[in-house]
Amino acid sequence: MPPAIIVDDVSKKFARSLKRGMIYGLTDMARMALIPRHWRSEGFDARMQDETSPIPNPAPRIPHPASRTTLRPTEFWALRNVSFTVEQGETLALLGANGAGKSTLFSVLSGIYAPTLGQVSFRGRLQALIALGAGFHPALTGRENLYINAAILGMREKEVNAIYDSILDFAGIGPFIDAPIRNYSSGMLVRLAFSVAIHLDPDVLLIDEVLAVGDAAFQMKCARFTRELSNSGKTIVVVSHNMLIIQMMCQRAIWLEKGQIRAEGDTHVITRDYQKHMLAQSAGGDLKTTTSSRSTPAAILGTRWLNEDGAPCEKLAWGKRHTLEIEVEVREDIGCARLWVTISAIGKEGGVMGASMYDDGHYVKLSKGQHCLSVTWESIPLADNNTFQVTAGMRDWSGHVVLCDSYASPQFEIEPHGSMCTQETTSPPAMPTQSPLVTGPYRWNGGSDTLIRSIRDYE
Repeated sequence: MPPAIIVDDVSKKFARSLKRGMIYGLTDMARMALIPRHWRSEGFDARMQDETSPIPNPAPRIPHPASRTTLRPTEFWALRNVSFTVEQGETLALLGANGAGKSTLFSVLSGIYAPTLGQVSFRGRLQALIALGAGFHPALTGRENLYINAAILGMREKEVNAIYDSILDFAGIGPFIDAPIRNYSSGMLVRLAFSVAIHLDPDVLLIDEVLAVGDAAFQMKCARFTRELSNSGKTIVVVSHNMLIIQMMCQRAIWLEKGQIRAEGDTHVITRDYQKHMLAQSAGGDLKTTTSSRSTPAAILGTRWLNEDGAPCEKLAWGKRHTLEIEVEVREDIGCARLWVTISAIGKEGGVMGASMYDDGHYVKLSKGQHCLSVTWESIPLADNNTFQVTAGMRDWSGHVVLCDSYASPQFEIEPHGSMCTQETTSPPAMPTQSPLVTGPYRWNGGSDTLIRSIRDYE
């Protein structure tokens, strides 16, 4: 199947001087007006068509006269020779420090900017989530803005009516839907706008830090929902500084640095290397390249499961002892660190089981350097018909100071263990009627006057 997005050798330059930038822009526009149509960007033509059509194969193009390969005074390359593809149903993360070129690349993908060089093509209907709620009117209610915003984005009233309850349920703002949005908090506004946008059923969804003002619960809810969208065949590109959200949502990541691709690959490998780099930069005193104004003193770089023999394992065995190792890198001495670990089921709300130093009254003292912490469960009672994931974090003694960004592990499964019933039966397995998250040995008992029989004895 052809890729959903093709980014072919894209470069984009800007001018630091506003005056020169305006002069360069007018000059380039005048030149472009005299250029034949066959020199125009294929990515632009594709964005103008709201339909599913094959992506044209990138072909050699005549250099555009307005696309200088040399920089004029005050100009700089925001992107330089960026190329990658995104497959249909794949979720891709764009990582990088402030100024690395993430937002510029996102704007090129969404059609806000035309690339100076190169081209972008995509397959299907595109929905970019950049400035959510930008078209909302503060004097109108959330319900009125919902219908107006959906209409602007191309939906008819009947279509909105059909999904209205789903939009409202996902937004989670309850009776405030009938209040003027001037009374909404920034988080409530994002909830409503994001809910409207994701229910438009796009083929390609671009998300650029729009969840930054949402609370943690809503961010996790959005991460699970976008993962469901990806499983249904939707293509998603995410720009975020939140490592937990990226690790939960994305299968692959691209690390941008100074407008170029520094690394590309599995999300957990790239985020680990990226966090190591950020910690090294911060420890060296160069805070200009950190991802935010807050620099955490530590980072969780990865986790791995060990079986009862101490060997790494990808699948866990029901009822056996397992140890979860947590790799931590510390850039400054920490006198009191308290860890928490939660095992969650993919697509389910809340955690299934876990461990917390806040609950058991423990803490750990960490010196600068790398550490391997671990937690052991004598028995893992998880059911084998689900996919699970570990999230972990570390805070100070009070629980209010974050010592490292939260971490989400790769997904894992449980080895098949069959029925947990301890009674003898020769009945063949039937279609399960439920999907429990935790399971353990059990036995049916009907009392002294009721005999529990095998279904094979039923006539």
